[in-house]
Amino acid sequence: MKWVNIPDQDGTYDVYRNGDLLGKVNGNEFIDTNVKKNAKYQYKIKGSKKIPDAEIIKKKELLAKNNVTFSEKDEEILFYETKEIGTIVKSTGIPCSIGVGPNKLMAKMAAGMKKPRGLTVLELEDVPERMWPLPVKKLFGIGDRMERHFHRMAIRTIGDLAATDPNLLAKRFGVIGRVLHQSVNGIDYSPVDPYSLDGCKSIGHQFTLPKDYVTENEIKLVIRELAEEVCTRMRRAQCMGRTVSLTLRRGDFRSIHRSITLPDPTNIGRSIFEAAMMLFHRHWDQSPVRLIGITVSQLSSDHIIQLNLFQDGGRKRATVS
Repeated sequence: MKWVNIPDQDGTYDVYRNGDLLGKVNGNEFIDTNVKKNAKYQYKIKGSKKIPDAEIIKKKELLAKNNVTFSEKDEEILFYETKEIGTIVKSTGIPCSIGVGPNKLMAKMAAGMKKPRGLTVLELEDVPERMWPLPVKKLFGIGDRMERHFHRMAIRTIGDLAATDPNLLAKRFGVIGRVLHQSVNGIDYSPVDPYSLDGCKSIGHQFTLPKDYVTENEIKLVIRELAEEVCTRMRRAQCMGRTVSLTLRRGDFRSIHRSITLPDPTNIGRSIFEAAMMLFHRHWDQSPVRLIGITVSQLSSDHIIQLNLFQDGGRKRATVS
């Protein structure tokens, strides 16, 4: 096999077959002699180039300041720009991007800069050069509606928003205006709380599929499994829920997220499954699906049940508890 050269640190390329490293080669050609007849193989060729020393030092200092340790193996990810030159026999791949910053806002902004894969370090002094040229909608917390408001004020980039009088923003948008003006300057006082999700307001589960699912039958099976998994977790937590949310995500990260509220809370798998399928039939546009998720919210204790004269809900609960 042959490929087009890309800029590389030492002209050495890693060749992978079915996820395992076959070897390293100089140049742009490799011959695999250990193959079997009629077998199907996936090959990937990767080249990497070390980032500038100044950027490496900067990353190490920031990681040390945040008490983040890393191994020699991690250095390949942290300090080398890696490019996949080609893939033979197209395979599934779920990429990941990582952002590191002095606060939650900066880390979130950094994570979005090298999607779908890559690690980005963003510090306060980087804000004018790396954040301000971006469209205003790229700022975390700004949606379509707020973007339209800003466009009417001739604010089209994050830098435009940074240059706007904060008093004007506060007069127009209230406290949100002041918070956004702080955000465009990289200021975020919200603490990092590792226990913020302990008091859960919802219970959910999702599957990332091994390939694109394109038929209703195969998607339906996953929805059924998810419904049972979520309900098992609810029963363990001794709670029930009323609002069922279904998430369908395509391979290109476009998502459908819809919810429905049931008349009564439940932790019965069949009820959650039927609600999720109702959402699926209403909103699925026949696009291939790569991720499916179900979440149940509006939780309440399963020790208290609103009795219904026309349904035997109490007996159903007793059967599955």
